[in-house]
Amino acid sequence: HALPGLSCEEDDTSTKPTAPIFHDEKVAESSSSESLPLQLNEPPNQNDIGLYVGCPTLPEDTKERVYTNTWTPCSKHDFEVTVSKYGKRRKSQLNWLQRFQWLAYSQVQKGAFYKVCVPFSTKSGAGKGYHETARSVVTSTFTKWKNTLDVFENHARTEYHKNATITAQSFLEVTHGIIDISLQLNKQEKIESEKKQNKAMLQAVIETVLLCGRQEIALRGNRNSGTLALEEPAKNDGNFGAMLR
Repeated sequence: HALPGLSCEEDDTSTKPTAPIFHDEKVAESSSSESLPLQLNEPPNQNDIGLYVGCPTLPEDTKERVYTNTWTPCSKHDFEVTVSKYGKRRKSQLNWLQRFQWLAYSQVQKGAFYKVCVPFSTKSGAGKGYHETARSVVTSTFTKWKNTLDVFENHARTEYHKNATITAQSFLEVTHGIIDISLQLNKQEKIESEKKQNKAMLQAVIETVLLCGRQEIALRGNRNSGTLALEEPAKNDGNFGAMLR
């Protein structure tokens, strides 16, 4: 399923930008006639991703609205400029949001976020085993524009991002009736059952190896490869196979 499109405060007849997004060159100052900055007394767009960062739970209608109709800056938007300690000026540009459709820019927080991971990421953590804490671009504003391409491309390859994308797609499919929710729940229950079964088998293997080592029992037999059958083999397949059986 393709990711949802982006919303924009311009009308549909506006010209889409073609300039590169993030770069190390000096950022030219934008004239006031070419930008449409958010006025201080102007309320934020309710689809701004920055309004929902750090929310422990979101209503389903809010998740769908923010994800499928995310606020996106228009072509004349004057992005916030950051200056490094060496005086290097960099800023975000619009085409980056078109290249990575799972990326969003927050006018409220003046930086980028992963719009898939903000509402659909696991709350228990990130990374392999979900033991890492999700930080920049998920729970805090991303404004470090140096090497931005590498940062975004590396994130797209993480299991954390892939899991959030799958969750988002499943959420939309169930919400729009493409997949029956009971079938989705049955599928999830089957996955969890397989996980428990695999964990139990792995535990048996570990305990058998530890037992053989503790008792100084040799593991090898006449046949040490292939599938371990439940029936007694014609040839001795070793103490390890016999104890597992």
